[in-house]
Amino acid sequence: MEEILILLLVAGVSAYMAWRRRRRMRAAGMVEGGGSRAMPRLGRPGTITEAQWEELAENGFQPQKDWSEEEAQTVLDGLAYLRAAITQVTGESGAPVQVQNELLAMLLGDDELREMVSRWGRSRALPLRESAGFQRVRERIMAFWQPSDGPEPQAANDASPRQG
Repeated sequence: MEEILILLLVAGVSAYMAWRRRRRMRAAGMVEGGGSRAMPRLGRPGTITEAQWEELAENGFQPQKDWSEEEAQTVLDGLAYLRAAITQVTGESGAPVQVQNELLAMLLGDDELREMVSRWGRSRALPLRESAGFQRVRERIMAFWQPSDGPEPQAANDASPRQG
């Protein structure tokens, strides 16, 4: 009987620890809820740098001690990419946090887009290169976008004049 209680206790503690870890990762933006694809773990956990920690905090993230340097850099590159994409696609310099979070989740949760962002992050060249991945990001931005009182959002490669 005592062995069964110990086994149940160990199983319960293990389940609690797994649930708590997932909850912390979700709160930190490393995992999406609702069955969406999440960014896989990258690198060696616990190697996030102090500079990355500070930059993430400045951008409204709550980094975790178990983030790797690669994970933190991927999030930072993704954020920079989506902000550049929003500016390039809409001509505006910002978006509501909820829109940015949705776009970031899309970038980090998709293997192809995450790799595109990682490659871009090594140079951060502007303007963003037109590609199939960029087109997917552009479509998602436009699905969310509600232009301000300024001119209507214009795609980066749309050089046609607007009628007033």
